[in-house]
Amino acid sequence: MVHHNRWSENKKIDAEAVRATWLKRVARIRRAGAPVDYIMEKSPPNMMRHRLIAGLFSECRLVCNTRNPYANVASMAFRYTDYAEQDESGRREICERIARKWVRCAGKIRQIVQEEGCPLLTYEQFCEEPQAIFRAFGFDHAVLSRVSTERAVKVKDHAVQTITNMNQRQIARLDDASIEAVRAVIAPHGDLLDFFGYAEDPARAQA
Repeated sequence: MVHHNRWSENKKIDAEAVRATWLKRVARIRRAGAPVDYIMEKSPPNMMRHRLIAGLFSECRLVCNTRNPYANVASMAFRYTDYAEQDESGRREICERIARKWVRCAGKIRQIVQEEGCPLLTYEQFCEEPQAIFRAFGFDHAVLSRVSTERAVKVKDHAVQTITNMNQRQIARLDDASIEAVRAVIAPHGDLLDFFGYAEDPARAQA
């Protein structure tokens, strides 16, 4: 149910089964003695059915998030494909495919922000001020006082570190042909880039 055709907006989801699975997980954690105040659902494909997900619970808060397209492509290419083993043509094809997905997802995120009026917090804004995520969710001072944004954390395959903007490091891993492949895909979508505050020029898009 979860993996088949998960990016389709028309995918059939058993909403009650999803809700039951989450609540069973919460109950298991609580039985182990740990408190659970919030459930965070952040699976990217679920942006395609955000209203269904939001409707599973009596109270929910939506926050939209995206990332610089060049950095997103680089991260996805090295983490989920054989980009490093491909020739130039293969690397271009991979980057074009991921860039097209970024355009599609960015368009959906903009739609959600505009239709639902929910906060938008980009990856770059989050890295600049991690506390902003709590304000975006509307958490009060009592919650903020229990959370440290200065702790070193393990993210994917990076070294343990404090929250750090990895854009420049990620983009630098793409060769020139790949950069141009991404640019060719995103250039016709200047309205999307403007909406999120990104630039077509990768040298200016890394912040």
